[in-house]
Amino acid sequence: MSKDCIYPDQHRLCHLLAKAGVPSHPKWHSLILYMRSLEYNDTLSDAQKAAIHELFLELVKRRDFSDAAYAEVSRRQEEIVTSPYREKLKAALQESTTLLEEFGSVIRRRSGEVQDLGEETVQTVQSGMPPDRMVERLRDSFRRVVSAMDEDAHTLRRLAHTDALTGLANRRALDERLAELCPDTCGDTVSLLMLDIDFFKRINDTYGHQIGDQALRIIAELIRKGTASRCGDGCLPVRYGGEEFVVMAPGLDRKEALDLAEHIRRSVEKYRFEVKSIDGEVLAKDLRMTISVGVAEILPSWADHHAERLVQAADSALYEAKRNGRNQVRIHGAS
Repeated sequence: MSKDCIYPDQHRLCHLLAKAGVPSHPKWHSLILYMRSLEYNDTLSDAQKAAIHELFLELVKRRDFSDAAYAEVSRRQEEIVTSPYREKLKAALQESTTLLEEFGSVIRRRSGEVQDLGEETVQTVQSGMPPDRMVERLRDSFRRVVSAMDEDAHTLRRLAHTDALTGLANRRALDERLAELCPDTCGDTVSLLMLDIDFFKRINDTYGHQIGDQALRIIAELIRKGTASRCGDGCLPVRYGGEEFVVMAPGLDRKEALDLAEHIRRSVEKYRFEVKSIDGEVLAKDLRMTISVGVAEILPSWADHHAERLVQAADSALYEAKRNGRNQVRIHGAS
């Protein structure tokens, strides 16, 4: 069997695969060894690793090693690996669609008003009224339309910086706020919390994406309330993408940011969710959810690129929180 194994250091695995009926063709060995490596990949969630393992067991049990089976297994393992990113892309597309629909609505509404303004102008000029009254009426008409357009511009700007599902600020708003505070370096203290809902995929898989959206809205509201109670309007709660959230906390040092993170984490842990169908049927009561949080503060040792380093540091701390069991807070750089 050793001469048929394409990976010299994996003779034992090649032997086991042969006993299971897996052909010695390089494409099958490469695919299965890749799937095996994914089960030890720290960037994948436990649910993703479990799904990869189940796919492998299903493959061995079926003993179907046709070209069609190879294509199917390759497709399914790729879907498992990329599922978090596809969810984030879906959320971004939903946000963009909402913004485009609102923009189109504004354009249609104001186009009608501009047309009405043209007709009103013609009627005013043809009315024969005294010139001073004519000028005043035309000015009022133009002021009304210009004021409405200014209001629309403000509305569109707000929508462009708001997550459509949760009502929190979106990633675009966060990027702009960070760029304002830290064009390259930050002169003042700035902390960042990065929060992730633990095992959120289970909610979607068990109850569906509509219920998952309900959960996201509730978590977002708990984050908003927790942030408002500790730092008022100074902090910016953000839906970062998918089931990830961020709280930007200017003026808070790492101890204060840790207190805020623990306050939010505890509020989520204590909350009991009630899952209802679209018809109001109660599907589950007292459902518990938890979050993991990474906290980072601008460090004096950072010479430049403070905004990027801050996000990266908070993300690294979040990874540590998840790796160490979830439902906890970790601070970047803590021993």
